[in-house]
Amino acid sequence: MFTNQDIIDTLYALLKDRGWSVNHLAAQANLSQSTINSMLHGREEYYPSFPTLGKICEALGITVSEFLRMVEDDYKPQPSPEEYRMIREMQKLSWNQRKCLLEFLEAVNDSRKEDA
Repeated sequence: MFTNQDIIDTLYALLKDRGWSVNHLAAQANLSQSTINSMLHGREEYYPSFPTLGKICEALGITVSEFLRMVEDDYKPQPSPEEYRMIREMQKLSWNQRKCLLEFLEAVNDSRKEDA
């Protein structure tokens, strides 16, 4: 059995894999942004209706059955070629350089949160 959070996590992972935004998904699935946002940011007990989930899956190019299997299997996105490249470059750094890079990335993420 899985929770609504499992559905949300899987959906976000699939969006990341495809490089899609929530807005792009809504347009591709022919659903309103509010429908997608209700699903992703709504109450914990909210589950999408089967027709809504069907539209989302169709837009993603998978069946509902495949999606639910991904939810049950705790699907995680695969790193993109750019992410693999970043990992390879990071592995060339000294431990001190890695620490500085991590601090830099955390600062960038913190500033993005403040801008939102």
